[in-house]
Amino acid sequence: MKKLNLLILFIAAITIISCKKDDDASGEENTTSNSQLVGTWKIVSIVEDEIPEDLSDCRKKSNYVFKSDNTYVNEHFVDGGLGTAPCLDDGFSGTYSISGNKITFIEDDSEAEGEGIVYEFKVENNVFSLIDNEGGSIYVETYTKQ
Repeated sequence: MKKLNLLILFIAAITIISCKKDDDASGEENTTSNSQLVGTWKIVSIVEDEIPEDLSDCRKKSNYVFKSDNTYVNEHFVDGGLGTAPCLDDGFSGTYSISGNKITFIEDDSEAEGEGIVYEFKVENNVFSLIDNEGGSIYVETYTKQ
């Protein structure tokens, strides 16, 4: 009976230790991703369902600025229409949070408090990609670090 109790105690200890290591590893991943994200990112491409969009000179001015305090600014430039300004900044700012390979944006003027827009994202070799695969199509914006 004493050996059975020791075996149960040993299995419980290993289970607790292995769970603790998993928790620590995911926390490190999020910290690393956040530090890699901080900076200014200029748009280089938009692809929807494997079809690249031609970016106008105006649209090429668009960028994200991520700060270490989990705030961001998106300068989102669009071509003006109907003879108005040739290039309009339709940008926004707010806070962001990272969980695994998901990033959530909450705009400063968001009407739905606490809710945000969630995208998949990745950062590799100074290239940042936002991926939206909701609604049956795949939309990818790609940025390079400045």
